[in-house]
Amino acid sequence: MAEQAASDETDKSKHEYRQEIKPKAYAKSGNKGRARQGDLWIGPAERRLDEAKPDPQTPYLTGRYQNEAAVQDASGPQMLLHINQAGRWVACLLVILPKGGGNIQCFRLVGSMFGGKFGVQIDDVNAQDLDEAGTGTLEAAGKDVLLTLKDLGIEQARFFLHNTRATFLEDSLEPLLEAGLELGGSKTQVQEIQNREIAPLTVRQIEQVDAGFAVEKIKPYLDAYDANASQTQSSAKEFAAQAIDQGYGMFGKAGLEVHVGKIINPSRWPKEQLPLARERARWVLASYKLQHLRSQRTALELIESAAAEVITSNPSRTLPNIRALLGWPAEGAAPQSFQYKVDIKLKYKEKSVAGGNVGPMSGRFKKLLKDFSAGVSIGAYYGDIEVQCFSEHGSKLEWKRKLKIVMLGSSIVLGKGSRSGLSAKGEVTSVSNWTPKELEGWVKVLDSNAWAGFKLPKQKDVIGKDVRDAVLIINGVENHPRLMIPLKFDADPIEGVGVQGSFMFGWIVSPDADISDESRQHRMFRYEVHSEKKQDCHFKIGSSIVEGRIGIRRFCALWLPWLTSPDSQLEIIGYADGLGYTDRRDESKRNQELSEMRAKNIQSVLKDILGDHLAIKSIQTKGMGDSYALEQDNPRYTSRLVRRANREHRRVDVLLDGKCVFVVWAA
Repeated sequence: MAEQAASDETDKSKHEYRQEIKPKAYAKSGNKGRARQGDLWIGPAERRLDEAKPDPQTPYLTGRYQNEAAVQDASGPQMLLHINQAGRWVACLLVILPKGGGNIQCFRLVGSMFGGKFGVQIDDVNAQDLDEAGTGTLEAAGKDVLLTLKDLGIEQARFFLHNTRATFLEDSLEPLLEAGLELGGSKTQVQEIQNREIAPLTVRQIEQVDAGFAVEKIKPYLDAYDANASQTQSSAKEFAAQAIDQGYGMFGKAGLEVHVGKIINPSRWPKEQLPLARERARWVLASYKLQHLRSQRTALELIESAAAEVITSNPSRTLPNIRALLGWPAEGAAPQSFQYKVDIKLKYKEKSVAGGNVGPMSGRFKKLLKDFSAGVSIGAYYGDIEVQCFSEHGSKLEWKRKLKIVMLGSSIVLGKGSRSGLSAKGEVTSVSNWTPKELEGWVKVLDSNAWAGFKLPKQKDVIGKDVRDAVLIINGVENHPRLMIPLKFDADPIEGVGVQGSFMFGWIVSPDADISDESRQHRMFRYEVHSEKKQDCHFKIGSSIVEGRIGIRRFCALWLPWLTSPDSQLEIIGYADGLGYTDRRDESKRNQELSEMRAKNIQSVLKDILGDHLAIKSIQTKGMGDSYALEQDNPRYTSRLVRRANREHRRVDVLLDGKCVFVVWAA
């Protein structure tokens, strides 16, 4: 009935009633109107649903960018630019990396569209809609952007698109950090999440780490160590002592300790990025295996084993660079080694797919690749992981534990066919002594896959080749260095030709946790939002029409990652105060309609600003009328109600996943 009343009111306000009776507080709030009999005022009919006023959606600049110095060998500082666009408004984070060690510099930028580009300036929280204000511009240049910012001496700097996802800025990052703490993550780990979002490694930095720890750079050190170990008849302890004195390619003056110090020198890396560089190095070392005696082990395992031998034989040998690389304490004896075996099985549920066919093919590949396509898929993974821990060189089982795992991930697919789900095994030797409970927490999977397969006529089996490399990274509660476990797959070839790269992150949880029920409610948050800025006052008294949009655009830009996620839940709740109309007896009914229209109009404004980028499937609007106001203004709720104007109750609350993130006030 309330919905029907709102609809009827909308139709009447558009065609018949352009004026309506206003309460006397309408005049006191500075509005113009015609007085009648002292108490009644006549003014424009603004208790209605508003017409659509969409913002322009092109050019659309949302993405994460890097400047020329960050992607190739060029002069000047390396810079990152994260852009969230909400219609006519952009919120940006410009990150300038120091040339050596020290702290990064961050500048928040805001801007408003004019003439197909944005006028931008360093953020002023009191800024209104910018016409041509500000000290710079931001404009599209194909897939890249050009930034001019006079305050920082930046003139037409080109930033290259790195990926098209939105960035978690300011308050929108808090839910991720809260989730990390709730799942047992340490403050250090949560801080690393924030650093990774704000200042990820640049293309040049990744290339530097990858080249420095590539197999051709590390293998000679390990080969020299193994060769000398096999030639000497000394005990392991004596050999380790000789290795220190004579070098042996690992720990001498020109050994691995020095090499690691050159690549990841704390004095040359921003402190926010130093943990990311070390994690990247460990990932590279865990991604390839080398022959050791009669078995193959990852380079990371071999370095851990050799370092443990040296430190055990001579505790005074600190090896600070290798200790830091491995995540060991700066001092003390090397811990005992343990072997971990994992068996992981994940089911996949795709959420959305974007992409299309690539350009036309030619030659003999045209027929084979006629369905060749490119796209990005985003989905959820959930299933089980079994972990076994062995000691004494794998001969003694310490514990065995089966846990549940839930992950979110994205895949870039180029080709025909793809893998869904993940079933693999892996093992690794580490000096970290984990307990089953410490496994519960953050986990990541880096996965790359290439395949070529076809079916013969009248045959069910696929003939072909399938190559897949993946690394499981277990962070847990972070009282140990991360476990990096290469995964082995035992799967039949798939039909088609293509490549696929995936990145997944999520949590390992207890066996009794419910991870498959997607209808479960999100944990409820509630915090107060206090704001008295002019741009946050969007409603006139007695009106449901949204007057200003600057505050809403700011909100959309900051919370863009959540608003563009289909899995988010959005609830918009409208309120009205207890103010009545002196000649009417249906105040509550009118206030109920008013609150519903306010909520619907905010939903309409969000759609106007974000367009098709508002991807949330679950959007609910409702009006609370004046019931909440009457309860609050009359604590004892006596039979004689006091109706008065109260700005606190003339508002609309916007809740994302149960958390009040924005309040739209009335004047």
